[in-house]
Amino acid sequence: MIILGKYTLPSSKGKMEAYTQLFCSDDGGGTWKKGFAFKPKGSNLEVVLATVDEHTVLLNHRPPASTQDAGSSRSSYLIGNDGEALVDSSTDCFYAAVCHAGVISQVSAKTPYPLLLTAANASLTANTKRLLRQKLTLMNSRDGGKSWTQEIVLDEGVSGYSDLQFASDGALLCLYEAGANSNFVKCLRISSVAK
Repeated sequence: MIILGKYTLPSSKGKMEAYTQLFCSDDGGGTWKKGFAFKPKGSNLEVVLATVDEHTVLLNHRPPASTQDAGSSRSSYLIGNDGEALVDSSTDCFYAAVCHAGVISQVSAKTPYPLLLTAANASLTANTKRLLRQKLTLMNSRDGGKSWTQEIVLDEGVSGYSDLQFASDGALLCLYEAGANSNFVKCLRISSVAK
């Protein structure tokens, strides 16, 4: 079991910097150990996680608030036993609007499990224009989150915060905000997702 915490500390220049802290339990929540703490390049407010394999989870965090794509890239971290960092992925994995993402793994006999992630205006290529909260896109990773491919544009219109879950029949459900003022909640049912 893993839970996420957050805290801030002053930097050497006196500016407050945000950190994310992991706490891990190997006995169903009876006892807890402090794991990896990291300083995201952007916000530590919106961190999502998914199982990669039996001993590894992926953390993906919201990109920095910036109008330029160079500041709108999502970064991921692979976390192993006792919450220790396996890969500190400071490199950019793809670009997306400054917004919470949905992430889930397809549990199967294969490891690493294929990972799915939804983000607004997600793209593998740089874009010097502002990345708006629109064009909700489903991304797929077959190497445990080290690289991603752009799979399906789920909504061409205004779309933002999203969450993913599998239905009992295996269909992927995506719940997300939509509408010009983000005043609608939509749910898409995707019956077939490539494994």
